[in-house]
Amino acid sequence: MKANVSARGYTNVLLVLNMKRFVQEQDQARFEKIRGKEEFAKVLRENWPQQLGDQEIFLTIQEDKRRRQRPEYMSTEEVGFATGIFRTLMLERFTFPVYSLDTEKVNFDPDLLSNFQFKTLFLRNWNKWSIYVRPTFTGFFVIRLTDRHLDTPASFTRLSQDVLRLQESLDIQSAYKWLTRAREQYADDPQTLAIKERSVKAFLAWLGVDENQPSNLLY
Repeated sequence: MKANVSARGYTNVLLVLNMKRFVQEQDQARFEKIRGKEEFAKVLRENWPQQLGDQEIFLTIQEDKRRRQRPEYMSTEEVGFATGIFRTLMLERFTFPVYSLDTEKVNFDPDLLSNFQFKTLFLRNWNKWSIYVRPTFTGFFVIRLTDRHLDTPASFTRLSQDVLRLQESLDIQSAYKWLTRAREQYADDPQTLAIKERSVKAFLAWLGVDENQPSNLLY
C-alpha cells in the first residue's frame, strides 16, 4: 500500500558563499585579515543596514514580514532564545541582520530572457522561492531559499521534486550542446544564428562560464 505523506510549513534550502569571491583581488589579503574580527562584525551589524536606503533590491526582514502580512512570526534566532536553546550572548555576538531579496526589482538582460533554459526553468524557480541573505562575521553569505506551504499540504514527493528542480536551469553542458547544434542547424541563416548565439552566450556569461573552455567547470 502506497503511503501518501504530506506536510504544511516551509521548505528551506541553504547555500553558503565565500564573501572573498566578491572582493577585488587587490583587497583579498586585507579581507582575510579582518574576517572573524569584531571590527568586521560591527560593520555588518551597524553599517550595512544603514545602506539599505541607497538601493531597493534588498529589504529588511521586518519589511518582508510586513509585506507578507505575517509580522508576528518569530525568526529562527528568536525561537532559539525563547525556547532556551541559547542565551542572549548568542544573539548579541553571533547573529547578524537578514535581508530579503525583492525579486521584482531585479532586471535581466533581454538576450538572457530569450534563452530557453533561463525563461522556462530558472524563472519558474525565481518566482516560486523567496530568497534571504545573511552575512556572517567569518566572511560568508548564508543564502536561504524558502518555499511556503502554509495553507495547503504538499506531498513529500512534490517537496523533493521542487528542491531537485532548483538545479535544472544550471545545466551548463546542455547549453553548450544547444550552442553547437544551433551553429550546425542555422549555418545558412546567419541572422537567426546570431540571435540564438546571443541567447546562449548571455546565459553562459550570466553563469560565469567561459564559452571557449567548456571543460573548465567548477560545478
